[in-house]
Amino acid sequence: MKRQQEQDVARILPSIERLTERQYQLFFVFQTAIAQYKPEGLARLLDEDVAEAARTVAATLETASRGVIYEHAAQSLPAQRLASNLTAVLAELRSHGAKVYDGEAAIVLRAIAQGARDVREAGGGATM
Repeated sequence: MKRQQEQDVARILPSIERLTERQYQLFFVFQTAIAQYKPEGLARLLDEDVAEAARTVAATLETASRGVIYEHAAQSLPAQRLASNLTAVLAELRSHGAKVYDGEAAIVLRAIAQGARDVREAGGGATM
């Protein structure tokens, strides 16, 4: 398990190497939320679900940053639920006074989506 985690980290590094310090902090907040997320029932959270959830929330934030309120929806139920969880994490940060811009959060979520895709393509699959 530890070896797999180390391989996954090595695969995700290229997608996050261009993040600013502030974006790194946000990355770890989202990654912690993903790692602690427990799907309902017998569902398993797959790398594709993580990528889809991150893409969905990023798309919603990018749309909002252009002044349009529209919530994009994930296709799979696990991705929908994770996307809701990520949105709630962002709302909680903001409720505690953190200034997190939509565009900044979208950049981080796009990096997470790319990293999850890279892990999946390299032989990953199940996140949890």
